[in-house]
Amino acid sequence: MPEPPAGGSTPIPPDPLYLATAIEAVLEAGRIQLASFGKDGLRIDKKGAIDLVSQFGSTSCKSLYQCKDCLEPFDYFKAH
Repeated sequence: MPEPPAGGSTPIPPDPLYLATAIEAVLEAGRIQLASFGKDGLRIDKKGAIDLVSQFGSTSCKSLYQCKDCLEPFDYFKAH
């Protein structure tokens, strides 16, 4: 039988059921947050119809869109 660690206590392995439950809770919270941003993470609650202005915005990971109603430009983070 292996010796216990120098601290004198034997480490207790994490409960797999607890870990699975915690992971599911984090995933569900992420699903709820993504759903609040709409399809593909693009939030358009104040925007009507939109136009793609440029496939590359201020950085290569963003696209530049423009609202057709107010003509306000905005960035959209691309999903990789």
